[in-house]
Amino acid sequence: MNYYKSTSESQKEYLKRKFYLVRLERYAKDLMQFNTMLNSYICEPQTQELFEQKHYLKAQLDYHNQTSINMITSMQKKNEPIAAQINQLKMHLRTLEKLHSDLKDYSNTVQNHSKLVV
Repeated sequence: MNYYKSTSESQKEYLKRKFYLVRLERYAKDLMQFNTMLNSYICEPQTQELFEQKHYLKAQLDYHNQTSINMITSMQKKNEPIAAQINQLKMHLRTLEKLHSDLKDYSNTVQNHSKLVV
C-alpha cells in the first residue's frame, strides 16, 4: 500500500513540476518575442514619455527573462521538491502576466500614437 501511495505522490510531484515548467517556458518564448518587438521600428517611441516607458519595459524584460531561465534550470535539476518553489513560481508567473499586459499596452499606445503623427 505504501508503494502505491509513494508512486502517486511522485506522479503528483512530476505533474506539478511539468505544469510549471511548461508555463515558464511558454512565457520565456513570449518574452523573447516581445524583446524582438521592442527592438523593431514598429515600437519606436515618438515622445519622451514613451521612450522612458520603453526603457523601463526593456529593463523589466531582461530581468524577468533571466529570472525565468534561472527558475527553469532550477526546476530541471529536481534537487528540491516543487512544493518549496511553488510560492515563488506563482509570484513570478503573476509578474510575467503583468509584464505581458504592460508590453501589449505599450505596443498599442505606440502604434496609435504613430497613426496620429502620420
